[in-house]
Amino acid sequence: MGNIGQSNTVYLGDGSGGFRESANFGSSDGRTYAIAIGDMNNDDFPDIVAGNVGQRNVVYLNLGDGSTYREQAFGDASGVTYNLDVGDLNGDGFPDIAVANSNGRNPVYINRPAD
Repeated sequence: MGNIGQSNTVYLGDGSGGFRESANFGSSDGRTYAIAIGDMNNDDFPDIVAGNVGQRNVVYLNLGDGSTYREQAFGDASGVTYNLDVGDLNGDGFPDIAVANSNGRNPVYINRPAD
């Protein structure tokens, strides 16, 4: 869940329709208005992409347990991102990021993983 003025939260399911635990991620003064899920590095773990207002957007790379992430910021800190989505736009097998900003251009970030 994206939050404003506090860390974001992921709720981990228990397999029977409930939730077994939650984990916070991101900064404690976050301003996240949009969240998308995709396996950004093709490691078979779902990652979280957060669209922020007045802060850089961030990809949270899932380290495998669903509650620990490595942050990779992208975009401009002055952006006003109200929505974003992920999908493989160029057919290379890696999801790319399309961002909807209210104060300027709406960029597409092509995911080019390191070799």
